[in-house]
Amino acid sequence: MHHHLRWLIPSAVVAFASAHLCASTSLPIDLGAKPGTNTANFAIGLKLRNQDQLAKFIRSTTDRKSPNYHKFLTPAQFKTAYSPLPADVTAVINDLKANKITVTGVSSNNLVVKATGRLADINKYFSTSVHNYLDGKDRYSAPSKPTKIPLRVQPTVSSVVGLSTKHVFKPNYRFRPSEMGTNRVSAPKFKAHSTATGIPGVFTVGDVVERYQVQPLYDAGNLGQGRTVGIATLATFDPADAYGYWDAIGLSYKPNRITVVHVAGGGDYDGDIETTLDVQQSGGLAPQADVIVYDGPNSDLGFLDVFVQAVLDNKVDTLSTSWGGPEIFNSSSYTAIFDFIFAQAAAQGISIFASSGDAGAFEINREFFVPQFTKVTSVGYPGSSPWVTSAGGLTIAGDIDLGVGSIITVPQDRPWGWNYLQSFLDQYVPYGGYLSYFPSGGGGGVSVIEPVPDYQLNVPGVQVSQPSQFFRVGVQDNSGGFEFVDPLAIFGYKQFPDDFAGRNIPDISLNADPNTGFLIYYYGYFFAYSGGTSFVAPQLNGITALLGQSVKSRLGLLNPALYRIAQKVGYPVNGPFNDITYGDNLGFSATPGYDPASGLGSINAANLAAALAADAGP
Repeated sequence: MHHHLRWLIPSAVVAFASAHLCASTSLPIDLGAKPGTNTANFAIGLKLRNQDQLAKFIRSTTDRKSPNYHKFLTPAQFKTAYSPLPADVTAVINDLKANKITVTGVSSNNLVVKATGRLADINKYFSTSVHNYLDGKDRYSAPSKPTKIPLRVQPTVSSVVGLSTKHVFKPNYRFRPSEMGTNRVSAPKFKAHSTATGIPGVFTVGDVVERYQVQPLYDAGNLGQGRTVGIATLATFDPADAYGYWDAIGLSYKPNRITVVHVAGGGDYDGDIETTLDVQQSGGLAPQADVIVYDGPNSDLGFLDVFVQAVLDNKVDTLSTSWGGPEIFNSSSYTAIFDFIFAQAAAQGISIFASSGDAGAFEINREFFVPQFTKVTSVGYPGSSPWVTSAGGLTIAGDIDLGVGSIITVPQDRPWGWNYLQSFLDQYVPYGGYLSYFPSGGGGGVSVIEPVPDYQLNVPGVQVSQPSQFFRVGVQDNSGGFEFVDPLAIFGYKQFPDDFAGRNIPDISLNADPNTGFLIYYYGYFFAYSGGTSFVAPQLNGITALLGQSVKSRLGLLNPALYRIAQKVGYPVNGPFNDITYGDNLGFSATPGYDPASGLGSINAANLAAALAADAGP
């Protein structure tokens, strides 16, 4: 497993970024402690019981030899078998009350306790101090040092969520940079009797159907009838754009199919293009399925609330999110409550997909370019959760017209990584333009928080974390001086474990490069050359709804079966997977079989359906 990464970003780009990103990026300013009389709302995540048995149960639901195969649980059954006991919940509630903190609610699965209180009491309880920060125009509050869970409740409590209001999660969509021309286009002309365009940059869901062999599922009558796809998002949207897109491409779809659920007050319109494309893609690929959109406020607590609501409602068969952020902003205790919710989803049969990220092997660079462009390999969360299928990105083969009389030929499907543009950038992009391009690529690498899951054990190509990696970032104090800090959402000096056997992402990759990307219909206009792994997660969401319909069951966590099939069947011509063996995602190279640049490769949906039906288990 010790196949260490070769640095594949061109040296000229690294030199440029190192010299200029630091100068152009301001540091967050620490505005000092928030007054102790202020109040704050937060949540405490509790621990599941019988976690080892739960993991075994989830695995057994993917094994045709098991009596549990596709025998998923209801939320009530899950609560009885795995949720915290009422006595444990009561003990936590009483401890909070004894420390002058008011409990405002408990989720029906007993996993999340909502609370509110004065910051003076909250700071004392968690041995921290919540400060205000200013990052450009963004003002947020966050603990200035890691929270500490009191020893007396540590056996029961896993996480504290909500004391940071920083917008950590960002959408994973990208447009072609402006150097290549405008992305807004007039309404395209579609082929007769086809929803596809066949033109890179203006692809539709019809092109996805053709490229990844979805049509045989349609021909067998699987159009999503009786299925419900879900979108977990941090921005609301106008459903008219989704209907407008489907109408424009000539799609026959179930009418009045979209339901919007505003969670915790719902999200605002910052990032609504993300929600728009998620619905267009997932609902477009499963045109007769219902669509439920769960939108919440853009905060860690808002994101948690969205998933809790979706899982406890238990109405969706598949669920995707295209929002994420660098996992290294999170502690293992923080991600624990999300993982518990994702595990409950798997036990209930809900398949979850998350975008792997759009910064290649260097997800951390999406957030901070301080003190310089960093070569720290990093992955995004929630895609790195073991209970989620991570959706990676490819550039598809063919000629790419870069809009200035320059054409680059990509000889075969490869991981999305914009280092293939190097000759174009050298010739056409003015000084400073590199900032539009790097780091850009399909997210992929090795988690330093989530251990390698059993379905990736002994899989050739699965790697361990890189050695001698650290990341350092600071803030300015309110007098302009520089200080290093280590709050949950900022991190000061952080040393990552060497050779950590962590979860590898992505699992599956599809086309995500804006240069070979898609149309979006947004506020009545078409925008071309849209991409990012934001497209892949909802596409897998919609396709999996069809796969489930074909076997008349939810499928739950796909990953065990995907890796099992890949190891047993391999990559024959017209197999379930298309191996990606050329190119890189700026950091990891594509190799035969699994790799952290492209995962298991792309899919042949019809053959994957057949392989899932024939899969006999371990």
